[in-house]
Amino acid sequence: MPRYRTIRFKIQDFTPHTLPMARLAEYLADFAALLGNEQAVHFRRVADGSAELISEVDEPEFAVVRRRAQDAAKGFGPPEAIRAYRGINAKLKQDGTSGQVQADRGARILRFPGVHAEEPVTFGPFNQQGALDGVLIKIGGKDETIPVHLEDEGRNYICNATREMAKKLAPYLFGNPIRVHGTGRWTRDANGSWVLVGFNIANFEPLNNDPLPVVVERLREIPNNEWQKVDDPLGELKRIRKGNGKAV
Repeated sequence: MPRYRTIRFKIQDFTPHTLPMARLAEYLADFAALLGNEQAVHFRRVADGSAELISEVDEPEFAVVRRRAQDAAKGFGPPEAIRAYRGINAKLKQDGTSGQVQADRGARILRFPGVHAEEPVTFGPFNQQGALDGVLIKIGGKDETIPVHLEDEGRNYICNATREMAKKLAPYLFGNPIRVHGTGRWTRDANGSWVLVGFNIANFEPLNNDPLPVVVERLREIPNNEWQKVDDPLGELKRIRKGNGKAV
C-alpha cells in the first residue's frame, strides 16, 4: 500500500467560506507549479476551520518536493517554481494576508510574507563621474541635447551629447567601440543593482579593436610584467572584467 506525506498550504485570515472559488483555483494552480512532480502530488481537500489546502505527496518524492519549494522561495531552481512562489506571494499581498506551508508533523517548510513583506529599499539617483564603453549605434534628435545610443554586450546605454559632440561622434557610427567620459546619473534598485538613468558625454576616445589574443601577446612582450607567468590570460582578463578576480 503506497505511503504518503501531507503538505499543508495555510492561507491566513481566510476560511473555506470566505475564500472565493476563483481565487482558490488561482492559488491551487500556483501551488501545483511550486511543488511540481505532477505524478506524485495529489490535492486532497480544503480543511475545515481555515483555508488550508491539503495535498499528499508520495513518500519517496517528499524530500524532492520539499526542496523544490524551499529553493524557489530563495530564488533557485526551475523558473516555473520561482514564478509560482512569487505569484502566490503577490496574491497574498493583494488579499491583505500571508501564508505558510507545513509538513504533516507541523514543521514549517516555508512562509509567504505577503502583506507583511518589507518594502524593497532603493537609493538615488546619484551623479558620478565615469566612463562607458560600447559601439555607437544611433545618434538622433533635433534639440540642443542629442541622444546617443551605445551598445555593449547586449546592454543599451542612452547618453546625451551637445550638437558639437554629436558631430564628432558621427564618424564612429557602427564602427569600432568607443569610450565616452562624462557624468552618469545612477540609481540602485531593490535587488542591489545599479541602473543608469542618464549619461552626459563630455569627451570620448576610440578603442582598439584588435583581437584579445593579440592584445595579450603585446602585454607579454612588455619587460618585467607578470602576464608572462599567467597560464590562462584570457580567463584572467574575464575575471578582472567581471570584478571577481585579481589583476596581475
